[in-house]
Amino acid sequence: MTLLPLPFLFFFLNSIPLSVFSQSNDQSTLLNLKRDLGDPPSLRLWNDTSSPCNWSEIICTAGNITGINFKNKNFTGTVPTTICDLSNLNFLDLSFNNFAGEFTTVLYKCTKLQYLDLSLNVFNGSLPVDIDRLSPELDYLDLAANDFAGDIPKNIGHISKLKVLNLYQSEYDGTFPSEIGDLVELEELRLAVNDKFTPAKIPTEFRKLKKLKYMWLSEMNLIGEISAVVFENMTGLKHVDLSGNNLTGRIPDVLFGLKNLTNLYLYANDLTGEIPKSISATNMAPTTISLERFHLSYVRCAL
Repeated sequence: MTLLPLPFLFFFLNSIPLSVFSQSNDQSTLLNLKRDLGDPPSLRLWNDTSSPCNWSEIICTAGNITGINFKNKNFTGTVPTTICDLSNLNFLDLSFNNFAGEFTTVLYKCTKLQYLDLSLNVFNGSLPVDIDRLSPELDYLDLAANDFAGDIPKNIGHISKLKVLNLYQSEYDGTFPSEIGDLVELEELRLAVNDKFTPAKIPTEFRKLKKLKYMWLSEMNLIGEISAVVFENMTGLKHVDLSGNNLTGRIPDVLFGLKNLTNLYLYANDLTGEIPKSISATNMAPTTISLERFHLSYVRCAL
């Protein structure tokens, strides 16, 4: 047997791309993940003789495994603890399954995660108060259409890079925090269809969401008047839905002065007064305005 000189062996090992070693380790991790999921038929092509980058559920970047898409796989049980053993994971979609149990804090170990979708499962219990231990790189968080209850924790306002936050259609029976207003990078906010929320006004802290384009706050037990202060700096808003609440008082002129607005839904509230004349004087794009079931005394503009 001929032994290779040490300098040559060192050169040979260093000539192998690190991604080869990484992918080999990640393949082992993924096969363990498959085992922990109960070896489901939908992952039958996952084996140790094929590259994970060729598996349809896996996203690779420069030879590294960076994403898992398990959307609509009919998976059950709890989220496997091995899922964050993938060191470069930045995309994780577990939506449209039947994952259960409380919010899994194992996801705190996915330190590079930018996109997390757990929507349309059967998770329950309260969200953890330290939910801000999720990846500091996270810019997309979707926990909608689950059975989460209790309060939405204040610390969700510390996930500072969030651009999309979806928490709609769950069983929350506590409060939603004004600290959501600290998410100054937020572009889309969906808290709707949570009619067990403790009655509350739209927090004035939301005025800090200057980059917001999409606001869906229907059917979430909102009360009181619509504060003009909230919307004054949201110049990029395209979609606003405050329908199906218990809002009262007049519609602030500022809502009709948002020049990028294309959809405004305010129906099924107890709003009164006039639709401002200013609506006909703006440069708004073609707009859908739904105002039925109002107690409006005058309408002085053509919609």
